[in-house]
This record gives sequence, structure tokens and C-alpha cells, in this order.
Amino acid sequence: EDAAVKTGVRSEGLLFAANGLLNKFTSGIGVFLSGVLLTVVAFPSHAAPGTVSPEIMRHLSLLYLPVTAGMSGLSILVLVFYKIDRETHEKNLATLAQAAALAELGEELEGRPAVAGPGGLA
Repeated sequence: EDAAVKTGVRSEGLLFAANGLLNKFTSGIGVFLSGVLLTVVAFPSHAAPGTVSPEIMRHLSLLYLPVTAGMSGLSILVLVFYKIDRETHEKNLATLAQAAALAELGEELEGRPAVAGPGGLA
């Protein structure tokens, strides 16, 4: 509703598509960063559980924890820009209802003959 009030156009389909695309982006970034971290610490390919050197595991954890904390911080920071609360949502609903009522009234008036105004002009 907030986008419809700001732009005057309903765009739920576009918003849902963007949401799905963002999920794909975040999954791709996560896989990419995981690969980068494993490459940086020289994690062995096809390593059996329990056979990786403790030094590599420590190095991995020392890189993984700050990266994870930073990415989590960025995702929380995005929420700062989301400023829709219940009051704003209700105002948006009222604005859209009013716009729909005016559009319906306009459609009804288009079907009627024009009424002459004060100057005799229709």
C-alpha cells in the first residue's frame, strides 16, 4: 500500500518478484563468501571429518565470525530504512480507499450527460 500511495500504481507483482530476486542474491552471496573463506584458509578439498588441522579450523573461525557479524549488522541496518508502522499503514489504506471512491465516482459521472456550469459551458 505504501508504494501504491507514493506512485499511484498498484505493483504487488513487482514487489513479490523483487523479494524473490533478493532471496536469490543473498543465497548466491552466501555461497560465494563461503567459498572465498574456505579458499583463504586453504581448507582441504574432500577432507574427512576430524582430519582438518586445528590451525585451519581456528583460522576459519577467526574469519567466519567477523564476516557473519558484519553481514548480520548490515541486514539489521537495512531495517532502519523500513519506516512503516500501524498508523502509517492505516493512513495508506484510507488514502487508497478514498482514491478508489473518487475513481468510481468519476466513472459514474462519465456515463451521465454533462451539466452546464455557471457560464453555460459544460
